[in-house]
Amino acid sequence: MGIDQYNYHLNSEGKFQVSNKPVIKPDYISLDKKSGKPHSLYYYTPDGLYRHSNHWGRVAKCKWELAGIVETVDKCEFTDFITGFIPWKDLVVTN
Repeated sequence: MGIDQYNYHLNSEGKFQVSNKPVIKPDYISLDKKSGKPHSLYYYTPDGLYRHSNHWGRVAKCKWELAGIVETVDKCEFTDFITGFIPWKDLVVTN
């Protein structure tokens, strides 16, 4: 089974490329549990996934690198949001 908008957040890993944030409404907004403010915005396209976030690396059970910026699974937090894109075919399921 391939990865898509319904299961990308369940044990996946991949290397996102830095990108511009899409000029469309996000499909999903993840809120910070403490502040209640958005800390990740997700945009689903036929080609892949855009993620606009202030944290990368280990995200829940996922390992999401950001090429040239975060090349480790250690959680990396930033003051500003950074957008990354990955084609659906480049996300892989991990156990």
